[in-house]
Amino acid sequence: MAEITETTPLSTAGKRSDGDIQWVRSASDVSRLVNDGSQGRANARIVIGIALGGIFLDAYDLGALAFGIKDITREFNLTPAGTGMVASAITFGAIVGALLGGYLTDKIGRYRVFMADMLFFVVAAIACALAPNEYVLAGARFVMGLGVGIDLPVAMAFLSEFARLKGPGNKASSVAMWCPTWYAAISISYLLVLFFYAVLPESHSDWLWRLILGFGAVPALVIIAIRSRYMSESPVWAANQGNLKEAASILRQSYNINAHVPQDALSQPAPVVNKAKWSNYLNLFRGIYLRRTTLATLLSVVSSFAYNAVAFGLPVIISSFFVQSMLTTILISLVLNLLFAFVGGLLAVRYVPRFGAWRMSLAGYACQLVALLGLGLIGRPEGATEGVLAVAMLALFLFGQGFGPGAHSCAGGVRYSYVRDLDRYVSAVVGDSMIIDEYEQIVPIQKATEYLMLGMRTTHGISEKEYHRIYRSDWEPIEETFELFERKGWAERDGERWHLTPAGFLISNVLINAVLEAQTGAKVENNP
Repeated sequence: MAEITETTPLSTAGKRSDGDIQWVRSASDVSRLVNDGSQGRANARIVIGIALGGIFLDAYDLGALAFGIKDITREFNLTPAGTGMVASAITFGAIVGALLGGYLTDKIGRYRVFMADMLFFVVAAIACALAPNEYVLAGARFVMGLGVGIDLPVAMAFLSEFARLKGPGNKASSVAMWCPTWYAAISISYLLVLFFYAVLPESHSDWLWRLILGFGAVPALVIIAIRSRYMSESPVWAANQGNLKEAASILRQSYNINAHVPQDALSQPAPVVNKAKWSNYLNLFRGIYLRRTTLATLLSVVSSFAYNAVAFGLPVIISSFFVQSMLTTILISLVLNLLFAFVGGLLAVRYVPRFGAWRMSLAGYACQLVALLGLGLIGRPEGATEGVLAVAMLALFLFGQGFGPGAHSCAGGVRYSYVRDLDRYVSAVVGDSMIIDEYEQIVPIQKATEYLMLGMRTTHGISEKEYHRIYRSDWEPIEETFELFERKGWAERDGERWHLTPAGFLISNVLINAVLEAQTGAKVENNP
């Protein structure tokens, strides 16, 4: 058996098979191994499936009230304000839960948060089923929303971090799977409504909404049982916390990768790449992230309004179109969700790696715009023709909801290069093969290093403000190094910027190395 030594770099470890050692020296090595699609990934697929199970439960709990809201209003004699309180409580809970979930996911890990949030679903679902009044029901739905809000960030983190970069089941496809999973859950809730509607005697029809809401505890308990057996912590998170040994262990267990940390890396403390801090939320409103945050927020708000107005309220809308039975409303809602929203989500999974999330989102929103304009012009349908057109507009809206917003995904922090040969590129775009030729995971410290290296080679230079947009480490050692260069005539300050002088450019390689050494010292000092 080969001896594990400290000198074998990752790039020269040979073929990637079960028995060959893959050396892990940094968080970027772990990301590279995760992104590689050549390893056995049975456990990783299970983890992705369990993460989608969490999203399934989120969608079920959010949509389960769609059929019961009229019965709840009648049973508790609610005013419009009371109805709004019950219906929106889960959304307010989800907002609070999302704020907590993002921080806790980075602080204590994906696995611990994922296991804990299921308790919210179990307790809240039982409380909803037994609620004696609207206040208990609204409170239970708020607690359920906390679970939804906490679960979504960690589920998306698992989908992104356990999925590979290229090939079937890649990051874009895995993250986009949230949408068909979501509408599958909505369809399941409709099927349950159909089942309980058929078996419940008419004298107990007021139990229907309680059974539907309480049933949410069943998949939560199933997911808890499955998660405890198959799910592990994210290796990317473990590596980003400086725990390379745990990351290597997870790679061996979940990815069938014979990963090990060499002794020289074990003897030196690995830097914490992503440290959980509440102040991290402020980074969303700084530098290059401000535009992305604004766009993502706008899309999320627009999509939420559209979802709640049409997709969530679909049974109520359909029941207002025609004079029909409850059974007909259930069946039409089920068919529209399965044939259009669910299928649209599957198409998003299939085509987002090829066309990109942005193009598909625009196409989806265009479908929704046409559908809403059509519904507005039709109004309440009169006659069979207008009724069919109105249902067709609902179908178009749901298809756009699944096809467009469902395409949102992120392979975050990965640098791509496309195939260089023009014929291969055209064939890949027209055909069904990948156009990505090479890729690498870019962590914040690497971005900051490249900023220093490239900026020092230009007359524009570098600045503390730009550096901190990329990486929040101590700037003072870098500043002191440039002050030394200034005294020797190799650099000069222009306002808040530093750049090399003509004499400094002649020895730029040496000066850049000195600055990078200062940066490394600051990184270790801030991440002991």
